[in-house]
Amino acid sequence: MRIIDSGHPDVVAAYDRSSRKLAIVAANHSEGQYIGFDLSRFTTVATDGALVDRWYTSTAGTERYVYRNDDTLLHGKRFWSWFDAQSVQTFEIGGVDL
Repeated sequence: MRIIDSGHPDVVAAYDRSSRKLAIVAANHSEGQYIGFDLSRFTTVATDGALVDRWYTSTAGTERYVYRNDDTLLHGKRFWSWFDAQSVQTFEIGGVDL
């Protein structure tokens, strides 16, 4: 994977052209909130309504690397996810072309 500019200091993104996968790691250092991700710089993104694989870690709690793929959906080239306070999430989106 190649690290690409995320445009945000609390987000790291990497893209693998051969597998057409995008990985995003985001940290929330403040209160619980929804954080949105805009993938409009990509020419192709997985099908609208596709589920986004994600892994959740609470830096202040006991949950570590909890896998979910049932509650975060692509809406066109955007998605939002709830972040608890002091948490980190990793997202993996397939079918992406830069």
